Amino acid sequence: MKTWKELKKDPVEMERFLREEIEDKGRSMNCISHKYDLNVGSVSQYCKKFNIKSKYKYDSLLSQQEAIDKTKKFGGELVGLYCGNSVKIEFRCQKCNNIYITTPNVVWKNKKIYCNKCSHIIEGKKHSNRMRLSQFEAEQKILNLGSRLMSEYKGYSCKVTIECVQCEALHERYFESVVCHNMLLCHECAGGKINLNKYVNHMFFDTWSHEMAYILGVMVTDGSVYDNKIYFGQKDKCLVEYIHNILCPKHTITTIIKENGSLNYKFAFTSSYMFDVLKVLGVIPNKTYNMKHLPYISKQYIPSFLRGCIDGDGCIYIDNDKSKYNRLCVVKIFNYQKCILEQMQNLYDNSVGYISKNASCYEWCIGQRVEILKLLEYIYSTPGFYLQRKKDKFDQIKEYVESKKK
Repeated sequence: MKTWKELKKDPVEMERFLREEIEDKGRSMNCISHKYDLNVGSVSQYCKKFNIKSKYKYDSLLSQQEAIDKTKKFGGELVGLYCGNSVKIEFRCQKCNNIYITTPNVVWKNKKIYCNKCSHIIEGKKHSNRMRLSQFEAEQKILNLGSRLMSEYKGYSCKVTIECVQCEALHERYFESVVCHNMLLCHECAGGKINLNKYVNHMFFDTWSHEMAYILGVMVTDGSVYDNKIYFGQKDKCLVEYIHNILCPKHTITTIIKENGSLNYKFAFTSSYMFDVLKVLGVIPNKTYNMKHLPYISKQYIPSFLRGCIDGDGCIYIDNDKSKYNRLCVVKIFNYQKCILEQMQNLYDNSVGYISKNASCYEWCIGQRVEILKLLEYIYSTPGFYLQRKKDKFDQIKEYVESKKK
């Protein structure tokens, strides 16, 4: 058997020796490829499984059992195939029993036996006295500082929405920063760049009105929310601008050109407070497939809500061929959830129209001209915004029905 110094001088013998030693230590050459560097005295390792390159001193390479025993010394558990100290492998969390992936170096150096999620929970218990606050206690802490807490308290290290003590605009801060460092000013009042969220109408959906009911109808059919963000996009620029000017006037409207050449307009903004309110009203993340109920709507606001639903994702159609004796008139509202359309139908009259499934979604269809006229007169009876092109279709249908009576 050649000595280590002799092997260093012969790369072929060194490669053969390494292959034998690596296979003896329980690692497959299919998983890892090794190359010995004569000048540095280290092994260059490439793990095909995790696509990671690393270098290590050959003397520090452990066998599988040695790595398991080293982890067990401080209560950890190695379950993956050990491929080197700096290659990520699987370990088992000693609290939740789930598998987490990290490098042996991190585990052995920090004596890490928990996954990241459990580590945060366990470390947080050190500060349990200050984190175990009720909503009322958190509100009182902010109130004592001269501001108001406008969102749910979830922990010292979580963001909350508070009122700026100078301009009274709502802004987000970490609760710990507010309580410990008195960060009560919004970003702009504190001398920073303009904070666009200062101009967001965070509490718009708190109070019912014809305007709020209309925009809620549009959001139910054609809006989306995700991770404290509110998105809205439409091909009707006037509708996008109307909602944009009410909810977030300082944000930018983006124009998108589709493959067929048509234009779409959209905007997005962040508001954890509005996000929580919209969830209560039924507008939830991935609502296309998850939304199951509409909020309770007072009778006086139902026309505005249904008008918003038709402007958001509905259509009013009348046959333009005036030579026909019986011109086709149809009103439709589309949705992926049949139960949502049934609830819309019940808001108006469950005996009007029918709900059917087309190629991609469900539709509430009204085809009788008298019923169409009653519905459209009902939804346009309340004040507020409407799409002019759909209102023009209503006027055409009304004119046609009246001419048929003569």
